[in-house]
Amino acid sequence: MEEKTLYYRTAVGGLVERTVTVQRDANGEVVVPPVPEGWVELTAEQYATERAKVDAAEQARQDQVRQEEEQRQSEDLAALRQLGLPEATARRLAGLPPEGSNGGG
Repeated sequence: MEEKTLYYRTAVGGLVERTVTVQRDANGEVVVPPVPEGWVELTAEQYATERAKVDAAEQARQDQVRQEEEQRQSEDLAALRQLGLPEATARRLAGLPPEGSNGGG
């Protein structure tokens, strides 16, 4: 059986890659499976372009979250050190690896 990959943008902006088994009508014409209302078919190139944008936005979001977490840990470490805790204890409580470890900090 022949398979075909179809690409869509959903009504809410999501991206869908759908592999279907090709069916033909009595005249041999390809019958396209129904899709939910509001979905727009994309070419493979359009899908790849939009997928790359989504992936880049997700990577940027993850980078921002990581940066915010590192900033919070740094602030926590400074506050704990100001309270007089030893470096190793302050790093542990702030969620940081021990000083000099491969975990950075």
